Amino acid sequence: MKTSSLWLFVVICIGCTQPFPLEVEDPGRVLTVNSLFNTDSTWRVELQNTLLNEYDVDQPIRRVEGATVRLYADGQLVSQIIERGEDFYDLGYVAQPNVEYELVITHPDYPTCRVTTSLPSPTQSSNLQIPDLVFEAPLQDVSGTFSLADPADEQNFYLFSFVQEWSYVRPLCCDMPDDTTRHRWTSVLTIEELGIAPTVSIYFNTGNFNGVLANDRILDGQTTEIHFHTPSAYYQVEGPYTYRGDLVVNHLSEDLYRYLQSWIAAEQANNNPFSQPQPIYSNVEGGFGIVAGYTQSVHSVEVEKP
Repeated sequence: MKTSSLWLFVVICIGCTQPFPLEVEDPGRVLTVNSLFNTDSTWRVELQNTLLNEYDVDQPIRRVEGATVRLYADGQLVSQIIERGEDFYDLGYVAQPNVEYELVITHPDYPTCRVTTSLPSPTQSSNLQIPDLVFEAPLQDVSGTFSLADPADEQNFYLFSFVQEWSYVRPLCCDMPDDTTRHRWTSVLTIEELGIAPTVSIYFNTGNFNGVLANDRILDGQTTEIHFHTPSAYYQVEGPYTYRGDLVVNHLSEDLYRYLQSWIAAEQANNNPFSQPQPIYSNVEGGFGIVAGYTQSVHSVEVEKP
């Protein structure tokens, strides 16, 4: 059986320069499909050609035009688009939880791609508490708790993140109006109940994931008070400032969880000269890539210094 070493450049990941090899049957010319969707924005699909060889200079990675993208919800056609925008095929449809979706992509130069997927329900998380949030040292920990109700009788998958933002007024010279400066970043998160948990940092054109990846093996079917810690930088400025911390709880579909797991394994193997290449998970029939959904809950705390 003829195989080729498929150098799947995940160019849907902005800033990623390392290819991950994947041993597959020689697929000929196929599409790479990237689509991460949720309930907060319209469903967008990115299509690219797949690089079949690391040294194939005749087929550089590029976005693919001229495809017809159809979306079915519980067997009914809900969106169809032929012309893509600047970067995406925007279906103009907002996904809903607990609906079975089928995405079908046809193109005269590529095999038809199909994906069946669904969106998980939002997780019931609440009661974010960060006591004694006083900033004095340049570097210090932010510690707190939140409540998470893990749905019973089903397997659930999560990505936890903590996003911090400092904003303050910076006076300018020469009678210019004062400028508000903002520093915003996603910090490294430690969750006591999960112990040593894998972290992931991937930046897609259709969604970013940066945080702690977890399943519900420990939380299974319970309402649990979660304890977390994260480092914070204190911007020592004169005058008033505002600090905001956002705890982000992403409830992932199983396909997205498996994809992120495979990404972590591949990245670790890629940085170890003695490791065997690890395959990237794909759920696209007739092509490669990931089409998967997630729901998101955000809980915030804010401190103002007058």
